[in-house]
Amino acid sequence: MSKKPNKTRQRILETSLELFNLLSEPSVTTNAIADEVDISPGNLHYHFPRKAHLIKALFDEFSRKMHETLDLAPQGGFDLEGFWWFQHLLFEIVGNYRFIVRDINSLMERYPDIEKGIDKLMQRERVVAAELLLSLREQGIVDANDQQISTLVESIVITLTYWLTFRRKSSKTPDFESEDIAEGVYQLISLVAPWMREPERSQTMEHAELYR
Repeated sequence: MSKKPNKTRQRILETSLELFNLLSEPSVTTNAIADEVDISPGNLHYHFPRKAHLIKALFDEFSRKMHETLDLAPQGGFDLEGFWWFQHLLFEIVGNYRFIVRDINSLMERYPDIEKGIDKLMQRERVVAAELLLSLREQGIVDANDQQISTLVESIVITLTYWLTFRRKSSKTPDFESEDIAEGVYQLISLVAPWMREPERSQTMEHAELYR
């Protein structure tokens, strides 16, 4: 018999994620989370004895969803449209768990397990990005040598990891908007498009305008 999900635990996670995303993780106490969920602090600590356990649970959710999505990339690579669809999927997950990437340096300093998880995730992102770019090169879409592809891979991982942090620092709004994800995908398209042959380059930039 399958174990029924604990509704209180799930409510705590969902509320914590919402508050962390809106206010940033260091600004939110477990008492504030308990108040928002309308439970006692003792009930919250029954499920998550320390705030660190709560943060770890949310990071595990984020990491699992990212790895599951990265695993969707076929060994033979996507066509061009599939490549951009794939980047959008990854950015949506990052947006849903944006407190992690916004506070990434602080979280890694305070939680060694999260630092290990981020390192593992970024390495997986590098491998998948390289495989997809090499596939586009094999299809005759991308014209770049191995060193140029390696540089593109690093730029893609940096953009995926730090784009929302940059947007928040340069934006007047306290939290992100859906346009921030679209703009992130546009930035990725703009990184790769110059290395494409025609007519794919022009088609890609036309497609990119949909994200502006």
